[in-house]
Amino acid sequence: MSLALAGCSSGSQPAVTPTPTQSPSEIATASLLTLDDFPDGWKKRTLRQADGTDPACDDPPAVAGRAEADFESEVRKSVSHSVVVFQNEASAQAYSEWAKQGHRCFAQAIEEGKLDTNGTTFSDPDFEPVDLTGVADGLTAEVLRYDMRSGIAPASSVVTLYIEGHRRASSFSLAMFLSPARQAEDRNFLIALAERALERLGTD
Repeated sequence: MSLALAGCSSGSQPAVTPTPTQSPSEIATASLLTLDDFPDGWKKRTLRQADGTDPACDDPPAVAGRAEADFESEVRKSVSHSVVVFQNEASAQAYSEWAKQGHRCFAQAIEEGKLDTNGTTFSDPDFEPVDLTGVADGLTAEVLRYDMRSGIAPASSVVTLYIEGHRRASSFSLAMFLSPARQAEDRNFLIALAERALERLGTD
């Protein structure tokens, strides 16, 4: 089952076929989603620089090449996409599992109060599996929910959908905050993007 994206260009981008002259990093960059994969009104966003405050997890499998891109719109805020290329398929599969463990490291940091700042606290992380029946093989997804409190304002719920996928020696991750009023719509939107991202991974 392919979930159509209203307003997107017709036809998905072709899968990337590596050439002998391409480096792993070039293959990863060529496999990223582009603005052609998004409806009108989206734009590329400057990548957030790591500030050293992300929770530490186990080291990932050795990476041969990596590329990242962030996209944003006024309606759905943002989508983060990363592609990682490895020397073999086993490492790509292991990376997908490592990414899931990273979500749990983040949840643990919330529980331990490591992300709290002056006036803002985070609590009650909870995971929810996402049913991908009928969607392309090679994808896994889950939702992380947690509460955020700022000052004396009531707590708000933060909901993030993560989708991981791999094909051959490449792996990708997608992440998106879900709008409380459009959670089902946003889920379908990101799942459709994930199918396109999977198509763009390298082929033999």
